[in-house]
Amino acid sequence: MAWPTNSPEIQHHVSSLLGVLTLSPSEHPSVKSRIISDLFNATPRPSALRLPIETTLLKVAANI
Repeated sequence: MAWPTNSPEIQHHVSSLLGVLTLSPSEHPSVKSRIISDLFNATPRPSALRLPIETTLLKVAANI
């Protein structure tokens, strides 16, 4: 069952989560990348949310 990725509420929550994950300091950056990767894989393929999730994943991976 797919979740409604076009909902403004879902978009706001995903954006907020990505912001927190990007800006928070972490001693375990691999945990951050795993969370973002899981979110990316759980997001339906045609969703516009996949691009910002992937971009955030790449930013986090660049800082590892």
